[in-house]
Amino acid sequence: MAAQVDFASELPAIVRATRVAVLTFAAALVLTVVAAIFDANANAQVVFQWAATLAFVVAWAASYSGIYKREENWWRGACFSAIKWWGGIFVPVAAINLFFSFANSSASSVG
Repeated sequence: MAAQVDFASELPAIVRATRVAVLTFAAALVLTVVAAIFDANANAQVVFQWAATLAFVVAWAASYSGIYKREENWWRGACFSAIKWWGGIFVPVAAINLFFSFANSSASSVG
């Protein structure tokens, strides 16, 4: 039989993680709306879209580490997870997109 966990002792950390997740999620929504406003300026729009994506990743990492896994040091775990997910998924996708953008612009300027 598994050891009984005292959930009351974990509640302050869970509440803090929930607050961080909700605040970063709200910030991501605001950044998404701002990105939609910058429709004419593609560079600004991309910056806001990436910032919004990072905020969504941080919100998910805080939820995962602090609420789901209930780690004692959830903030460190959330930061580590966000960096790992960002560097492992989103940075390579951005690099591939830059490569294809460069290849398409080079091909169109040659022809």
